[in-house]
Amino acid sequence: MLNAEVVCNSVQCGTAMQVKQRAFYGEGKGRIWMDDVRCTGKEASLADCERRDFGSHNCGHGEDVGVICSEHLKLVNGTQRCAGRVQVRRGGGQWRNVCKSHMSVKEQEVICRELNCGVPLVGPDLIDFGDQSAPIGINLNCLGNETSIMQCGVKETEET
Repeated sequence: MLNAEVVCNSVQCGTAMQVKQRAFYGEGKGRIWMDDVRCTGKEASLADCERRDFGSHNCGHGEDVGVICSEHLKLVNGTQRCAGRVQVRRGGGQWRNVCKSHMSVKEQEVICRELNCGVPLVGPDLIDFGDQSAPIGINLNCLGNETSIMQCGVKETEET
């Protein structure tokens, strides 16, 4: 899943949700450029991950891999996939921090559910995951039964 995190981050599509194996989206054509890729999850692109030399491989297109990313929701500055500061992509493609002062257990449950992370382990006193200096933040208002934060009330604010 760490390789998928790098893919989603490098194309600015949020958090990796799922890896699709065995040419799920169809077999590619032509030369295979990367094989045996091992990322830590912090790299800026797959090219920065440990791997065989470009073009060196021992596989066929039947092993081509796909990734599903969340597109509008991600966690940043965490030490693992299901921990970090919550950001939401708004119109214009900008990522906005979710304001922790308005974050209840209901919002945390929806975020964890959407990212397939189980139940939240932290209550109202959220851990600080670093820089929150974005000029505009997001307040969420969820009922707690939503499957996506896109179904919650979303309001931009000057607070972060």
